[in-house]
Amino acid sequence: MKKTAQQLAGEAVLSRLVAEVDGASFSFQEASQVANFIRKTGKRQTTRFAGHLELGSSLKIACKIFTKVMHERPATWKKLSAVSEAARCQGQQAAVQIQRSYYLNNENETQVEHDNIVKGYRYGKSLVPITDEDESQMKASSERCLSLLGFSPETCVSTHQTLGSSVQVVVPTPDDQNAGAAMSALIHALYETKNVGVARYIARKNAAPRLVALLPQIKASHECLLMLHLPFMEDIRQYTFPSLSGPSGSATPSAEQLAAVDSLISSMDLMSADRDEDGERCEALKPKLTMNPLTQRVFQCISQRALNPDSTLPDMDPGLHHVLEPGQALLSLCSSALAGIKEAFPLMRVEKKDNKGTAVWKESSDLDVEGQGPSVKKPRVEEETDFSMASLARGEVTEVGTLDPVADFCRIVTRNDYDFNHCCRQLQGTMMKLVKESFGDSQYRKAMDCLRCLRRECLQVSY
Repeated sequence: MKKTAQQLAGEAVLSRLVAEVDGASFSFQEASQVANFIRKTGKRQTTRFAGHLELGSSLKIACKIFTKVMHERPATWKKLSAVSEAARCQGQQAAVQIQRSYYLNNENETQVEHDNIVKGYRYGKSLVPITDEDESQMKASSERCLSLLGFSPETCVSTHQTLGSSVQVVVPTPDDQNAGAAMSALIHALYETKNVGVARYIARKNAAPRLVALLPQIKASHECLLMLHLPFMEDIRQYTFPSLSGPSGSATPSAEQLAAVDSLISSMDLMSADRDEDGERCEALKPKLTMNPLTQRVFQCISQRALNPDSTLPDMDPGLHHVLEPGQALLSLCSSALAGIKEAFPLMRVEKKDNKGTAVWKESSDLDVEGQGPSVKKPRVEEETDFSMASLARGEVTEVGTLDPVADFCRIVTRNDYDFNHCCRQLQGTMMKLVKESFGDSQYRKAMDCLRCLRRECLQVSY
């Protein structure tokens, strides 16, 4: 379409304006693509803790705690009804109201009022009821505090032993020069001695106490203490894994293999994997500049469905792929290193071993010692038979127990006076009981044996 003189004059004015401010102009299509990306909104600076950092009983430093890093989750979905009467009458979806009821596990299914419900905790096979009054008495009464317990070398605080989903900062109270001087002295002392502080932290009154580590951070613009949550003994999972080297040392890498992996790590260094506006090498995937692809994808789908209710969801935006997979520039840098990895760690097809020797011995075992032809085979003894002296002493089995449920089930199903469906329900109930009352995973193997036995017997009955 031919532009009018007024449109051309307007474009000229806008072009001069952009040139004066050293800016850039974009078409409507380009601007809409940029608008599809949700930008990080500013978070209000909320004080998580305002009090004193206690160093013994004689020294207290006025401080405040703020959240520095925290996992940002997408907006929660609301449950709506598209077929309710309100939705049809109002022409829009209506919010769903959840109503929960409790009933006793008896024949009448008696409803239990909410006021008559208390919490119960398993202690072995028993349920111990705990009322709200008991639960309040169980909690230790404590005031909010941040009390330093001692110091530890920074090497003792491992990254894999930190808890929590956030990192917090401890700063002196603003406009308090004495607190600022004391906090600065503590930060510099920890930094120079390469130590960290270990403190007791209670965020609010009567809250559970936590063990935290205070790490010094000194920047050109600020000084602060980074606070990380430390685990207690019950929080640590102790696992044992076999050694990679093995008894024969066959899995120990050679010098060439180590050099190949070192070359791959150096070539895939993210600190120089990207280029800035001037063409200089810079850091790639910098957290401050990298958007969460999950959040962006959700926002992209919501905006598409809001503007076009009847359309299908769009494909993944190409701009998000640089976060989900390596860039082409990085792949070109590490191509030679990847070739070295293939040479250092060759993949070979493992051929199946010839079992001819075993077959020969097996065939010869069918002959008798005198060579008179095939020997008479002995009758096969079932290995899974449940006959034993203990079974004789047990007597008649009428229900599936938890001591040996597989044997009980097998003995019951062989009887003609028992309903097979009833036996299956008994074994299913026993499996649920084993799983629920198991101490850790001690009873899981027995429950799996019950499941295999139930499946085997059901298949036999179906045929």
